[in-house]
Amino acid sequence: MKTLLLTALLTTTAWHAQAADHSHHNHADHAAHHHDAAEPYYPKHVMGTHTHNPDEWMFSYRYMRMEMKGLQAGNDKISNQQAYNAGYMVAPLKMTSDMHMFGAMKGLTSDFTLMAMASYIKKDMTLRNQAGVTFATSSEGMGDTKISLIDNLTRYGFNKWTTMVTLSLPTGKTDQEANTPMGANTRLPYPMQLGSGTYDITPAVTYQCNCKGFDYGAQAYATFRINDNEEDYRLGNQFGFKAWVGKNFTDSLAAGATFNWTTQNNLSGEDDNLNPNMVVTADKRNTGYDLASLTLDVAYKPAVLNGLELVSSYEEPIYQDVNGIQMHRQRTFSLGLRKTF
Repeated sequence: MKTLLLTALLTTTAWHAQAADHSHHNHADHAAHHHDAAEPYYPKHVMGTHTHNPDEWMFSYRYMRMEMKGLQAGNDKISNQQAYNAGYMVAPLKMTSDMHMFGAMKGLTSDFTLMAMASYIKKDMTLRNQAGVTFATSSEGMGDTKISLIDNLTRYGFNKWTTMVTLSLPTGKTDQEANTPMGANTRLPYPMQLGSGTYDITPAVTYQCNCKGFDYGAQAYATFRINDNEEDYRLGNQFGFKAWVGKNFTDSLAAGATFNWTTQNNLSGEDDNLNPNMVVTADKRNTGYDLASLTLDVAYKPAVLNGLELVSSYEEPIYQDVNGIQMHRQRTFSLGLRKTF
């Protein structure tokens, strides 16, 4: 079902793209890719949507918080007792992930833009065992570092398209531990680790156009894990699709909405330091999911800040279907700053 959905979405996007490309090619299309006064709306939380002019720099900071609470099996919410009945000694109650992201973009040529992003992450999880004891664990440190190359494709006449290839470097640790009722220096489960521990490749293709005063776009991407990490596992490959609509309402204010679909495959391999029967999140069978969500975003660039742009987003799941038993995703929101030089 998920393959059919992604195929249908991509086919529809491609058909509209061809129709729009044949309908008009002009200088405004070229402006859709470059950071200038004529730049149309695009969601600031989606990477690979624009390029920069040669020798132009953009620096950004974004704070993002993700919240999860409760459990679900498939697409049904379940209780902690149901998790205990399934053979687990401990069930998670809630989890938060706070991420600070630092980014830089530089226009290399009229076609290519280089982008780099580093992150600092803090994760907190509250859990309860079968005896009714509630306890908390946390992990904190650098996340994985991402380096991307974006191509606007204008030299080929594809003025509404961009492509991006991202290499993720395993700078986030995968051996985080904490003191728990089960013992000191206990290895934390997979969701509490700070990175993938693997070199990952993410190709993406983006299409954008304008129709009747609104800006539309879509992006398809996939993340492939190249190797097993030092703990002898790799996260599942990920496949996603985004589609958005938005508008620059004034020279300083833009807003829009994005539909997101993500398919995450199961984790392969296993960390031998984890007991899969101890806690729900340590069992590799409880990995992989389909997730659909909606994101609202606003960007504001007041004249008094001399080009500094304030960006924010709020994401809410509308559909979740998980393998095994997993935590229920609730909401994600972000606040950030960007400036181009």
